[in-house]
Amino acid sequence: CGDWENALQLLSLLAQSKVRSDTIALSSAISACEKAAEWQKSLWLFTAMVRNHLEPNGISLSAAISAFGKCGQWEKALHLIDQMPKNMVELETVPLTAAISACEKRGEWENALNLVSGMSQARMEPSTITFSATISACEKGGKWEEALQFLSVARKVKVQSSEITVSAAISACEKGAEWEKALCLLRMMSQTMVEFATITCNAVVSACEKHGQWEHALQLFSIMAEHKVEPNAITYNATISSCDKGGRWEKSLQLLGQMHGSKVETNSITWSAAITACEKSGEWELALQLFDLMAQVKIEATTIAFNAAVSACAHDGVWEKAFGLVIAMALAKVEMDTFTFSAAISACERSREWERALQLLCEMEQGRVELGTSPLSAAISACEKGRQWEKALQIFSAMARRKIDSGTITFNAVISACQKSGEWEKALQLCSVIAQRKIQP
Repeated sequence: CGDWENALQLLSLLAQSKVRSDTIALSSAISACEKAAEWQKSLWLFTAMVRNHLEPNGISLSAAISAFGKCGQWEKALHLIDQMPKNMVELETVPLTAAISACEKRGEWENALNLVSGMSQARMEPSTITFSATISACEKGGKWEEALQFLSVARKVKVQSSEITVSAAISACEKGAEWEKALCLLRMMSQTMVEFATITCNAVVSACEKHGQWEHALQLFSIMAEHKVEPNAITYNATISSCDKGGRWEKSLQLLGQMHGSKVETNSITWSAAITACEKSGEWELALQLFDLMAQVKIEATTIAFNAAVSACAHDGVWEKAFGLVIAMALAKVEMDTFTFSAAISACERSREWERALQLLCEMEQGRVELGTSPLSAAISACEKGRQWEKALQIFSAMARRKIDSGTITFNAVISACQKSGEWEKALQLCSVIAQRKIQP
């Protein structure tokens, strides 16, 4: 039988004997329940104490604050903290840390910082848990500067930094797109022999990925190997994505092969990033091969993967493949967006397939996909190459009615369509519009 059960049994015997429980007895029982993680029983006793008009003391208030904090009821925990000075009860580190943790879990970073500030004014010494909860609260609030500030304070007061503390600071930097600071913190962890897990490395890789820092992302693999930390799918996906942004398609394929060798399961994000890396680097054939291979390994393609494949077709004007991919998306009920149609129409435009381009434009409207400058300009250009000046003008007029921006390329395509068809009057009218709008021809 645990201490909290003994405490409750004694209270029960007192009640049966019609002996009124006093503040000390109830406070001891509340504290025993809280320490045994029996938070609900602790809070029930505290409520009974208040209901019986017994004045809470330091023990009962501290235990109740901790219980409220651990239950995530930060508002009630803060209310009791406000009551402590009124009851001439001295504030303590443990209940305040519990309240800070409750605020952190609910994303109440401002209240967490206020509590820490109160601890500082009262000259109380925060613990490692206090700093970890505060930094984590800053991370959830996107306050990377405050997170680093508290980490610095922890070092100054010689509070030992834990993996959780530094990881929270790294995650805050990642959310703030501060990849250099995130990388610096990870290197500090490796040098000070603070253990770190895959999730910590993933935050740094994600920070590098957002800025296309593929070299630094790859360096992390070496650091992870030195500390025997295994990369997972998230690590690989973020690194492949950083290679995509850095135009390093070879590295993307290398990492994809490494995942297979390490038996790390790939997913749609992995393949989409690799396909995109190849497509952006002009390796459209490789991009399409990867897309086909994706189906063979039975990974469902997402909008991103389809868009990258369609865009790869646009690079070399493989309109049949692009058109087929749009049909495949419709059959698979994969969402199509403006980029999908823009890339497919561009593929048709390069192959002078103006009829297919207009067909895609109609499907775009029927599917209620937002019409933008890119797909409409590509359709006009397709009509221009097919000497369809009337259709080019119809699309151009529709753009004007819908107040969709038409740039220099669009104007030039419409004018060229008119010129090729001998419609010089229409061409002159458009030149006049260009002059009025002050568009550089």
